[in-house]
Amino acid sequence: MLREHVKRTCQENMSREHVKRTCQENMSREHVKRACQENMSREHVKRTCQEMSREHVKRACQENMSREHVKRACCYNVVNKRSVSP
Repeated sequence: MLREHVKRTCQENMSREHVKRTCQENMSREHVKRACQENMSREHVKRTCQEMSREHVKRACQENMSREHVKRACCYNVVNKRSVSP
């Protein structure tokens, strides 16, 4: 389970426009897209990141962010839902 202050930090960061922009810019780079897709090999994580507009899925994603690569994949997709295509 992710620590509460880390969850809060992620949520606060994702509300800031410059952080949103940074993630969107990063996701436009092909190697970052590929890395995210490769990291989302677990089906529930893949679904979570693709369906980030649903609040309960957003929470599930944050709970799964104990691994750094999952944290990156989910954070990118929270702010830029359409970056990774199925």
